Amino acid sequence: MEELGPPSVDELDSLVELTTSAETTAYWAVTLIGRLEAKGAPAAKQLASLIEKEGTPVEVCNRAIWAIGQIGVADAAIKATLEKAAQSENPRTARLAEKALGKR
Repeated sequence: MEELGPPSVDELDSLVELTTSAETTAYWAVTLIGRLEAKGAPAAKQLASLIEKEGTPVEVCNRAIWAIGQIGVADAAIKATLEKAAQSENPRTARLAEKALGKR
């Protein structure tokens, strides 16, 4: 999976559906969405909901933060989600959120 480039934009809806799957599947679905960069923008709200959802595995949450950073912060609600994540006690989560917000 590491060598795969970005998926086709036509696959975005299927990838979004996979974000609620088991941890490994969700992680790679989010990764592929992030690789779409700006073309993945329609999935940004779903990624933000993963970050906010109680019980989302930390690696999936972190990958969703990374993916939003690749896509670009689209609106105030997503920015607020990232700002909250930037206050996380988890240093990696906080660092990724700060980077996605453009603070670093």
